[in-house]
Amino acid sequence: MVGPVRPQFFLFGSSIVQLSFSNGGWGAILADVYARKADILLRGYYGWNSRRALECSIVFSQRMNLISLH
Repeated sequence: MVGPVRPQFFLFGSSIVQLSFSNGGWGAILADVYARKADILLRGYYGWNSRRALECSIVFSQRMNLISLH
């Protein structure tokens, strides 16, 4: 059985975003606050800069749309 569609937070960026899910990190706190209310999706990568992020943001957004349709 599939439940209701939940809102999604898409955290995208560099190592700051990647490390946000460490103990006590802001991503972990966000996931705890919105547990069972929203999906928290993490895409953080060490060494990324704005240029690399822009190149990949289109691909990520397209994948997110495909995921939300199913």
